[in-house]
Amino acid sequence: MNELTIAKKVSFGALTIDCYMDRDGDAYVTREAIGRALEYPHPRQSIDAIHRRHKKRLDRFSTVVILTTVDGKNREVVLYSSRGVYEICRHSNQPKADAFYDAIYEVLEGLRLGWLELKVHKSTPLWQEARAASIETRKAEGDIIQRFVEYAKAQGSGHAERYFTSLSTLANKAAGLNDRNETWAGNLAVLQLAERIISAALSEGMAEGLHYKAIYRNCAERVNNLAALPSIKEGTA
Repeated sequence: MNELTIAKKVSFGALTIDCYMDRDGDAYVTREAIGRALEYPHPRQSIDAIHRRHKKRLDRFSTVVILTTVDGKNREVVLYSSRGVYEICRHSNQPKADAFYDAIYEVLEGLRLGWLELKVHKSTPLWQEARAASIETRKAEGDIIQRFVEYAKAQGSGHAERYFTSLSTLANKAAGLNDRNETWAGNLAVLQLAERIISAALSEGMAEGLHYKAIYRNCAERVNNLAALPSIKEGTA
């Protein structure tokens, strides 16, 4: 299986259920999460029992992966594809089975359709031009970040290289994206704007001889102000 990301967090009663998606647009939910949503006293064991009763079919719609859990440990986890989740709901006698099916169906089908829409969108000249422009902007920003890293080192920073990651994360967060190759043209436009703001703040701060920590704080403040604009929030939602 290729790389998984959490595509959506779904509220169901008092629970928050993570829905994962791979690069092929397939969505998954963990065995544990399904069992909790269906309110089994022993979530994993109960779903495993359903799986064993319908092994031939559910083997097709499940996979085992290593995920980092909330306690920070890597654990072997059973994931079910959307069809696997629906099959389990169909075979469950729990009172919440129908309600969970209805709730998760809307989410998983929405994720699938959204992935298909994005795939079509990425084939358009609009997206391709936006991505090419964002790459050029990133190259220019990278040169300025490199100058800033050297500037911070000269002022005594022992971990200045980390600014490459932290400033990239800052821009990505403002644009509402995790993967620059798997997003919409509108998000790429916001990303470019955020990176230009970062470049300007770094250049201005270094020209004024400010302390590197003050320059970074100024960057973060400007980018966070951009992300807080109503028009930006709507465009990256």
